Amino acid sequence: MTTKEINLPLRLTTVYPLNNLGERKKNRLEDFINDLLSINNEVYLQLNIYGKIYLNFKFVKKVDFPEFGNKHELYLVIESTAEIDFHKISEQIEFNSELDKQIKPEQLVLPYFRVLYNAQLRHFLKFTQISHPGTIWLGAGFVYLYDKLIDKVEGISSILEENDFLKDAWPEKTTVKIIEVWNYILNKTTLLEKFSSTKIERALCSFTYLFSDSYHSDIPVALFWAISGLEALFVEGDTGITQQLNDKIPVFLGEIETDKKRLKKLYNFRSSLIHGGLSIPIKEAIINDEKHKEELYEMSTLSSFILVASLQKIIKNDLKELKFKYTF
Repeated sequence: MTTKEINLPLRLTTVYPLNNLGERKKNRLEDFINDLLSINNEVYLQLNIYGKIYLNFKFVKKVDFPEFGNKHELYLVIESTAEIDFHKISEQIEFNSELDKQIKPEQLVLPYFRVLYNAQLRHFLKFTQISHPGTIWLGAGFVYLYDKLIDKVEGISSILEENDFLKDAWPEKTTVKIIEVWNYILNKTTLLEKFSSTKIERALCSFTYLFSDSYHSDIPVALFWAISGLEALFVEGDTGITQQLNDKIPVFLGEIETDKKRLKKLYNFRSSLIHGGLSIPIKEAIINDEKHKEELYEMSTLSSFILVASLQKIIKNDLKELKFKYTF
């Protein structure tokens, strides 16, 4: 199908199966679903030269696309339409390589749109997990143009699925709606278009690295990025890092009433792991490494939840920066 054969408007449908549905329901999946459905045709992706693309969400038990075979209990269906002026857009596309220069601009209009759309939609879905941590585990999905398959997209999962975020009294949680989070990303940051330039933007970018198509193989990576996000928010300079985290996080999120050594244990574990001081099993070890795995999961989950709680409070209070000062 060439660009000249495309009839406007474009109609895109992205379908994801929901995995591990029983555990997701325990993590308040229903709250996530209701929140997402409440912003149908209100939330949009800002796709650069293509403008605003509004999204419509549905949750269905059966889909008519053969790629799925209806093997799952529930599917997330995301639909959108876009009015695209191919001639106008082709004039605005920037050529970044010699290969691009060999292709007619109008031939890049639809592929460029697809890349932007798929990427921004994944960003949006990840950021919903600031509002409802651990509520989605999406299997590999497919994208359809006029019901014709055009793309396959990776699933989305994270360490946040491991525990019920709301069951523990600490860290202190804040209720923040999906639309609040997304509006903050669109209007108070530039991270969808540029490198992060502020401490909060760096923390938000770190948050996105908690996700992969199968998080079980990326637990150490999640720990690194969660701590990276926390350091971006709470640490100044490169000295006294553990003390700064221990001092500032309780000030921002509330005092830890029980097990007050958890923060220190968290950072000591991360430091030992990164700097080679922690005894670890060989990858895919055929030995008993359960103790190491349990500690790794515990520390990764804790650091991720602290980062989420911090971002919730920042967005809820519409903060542009965090500043701390010591007083006597």
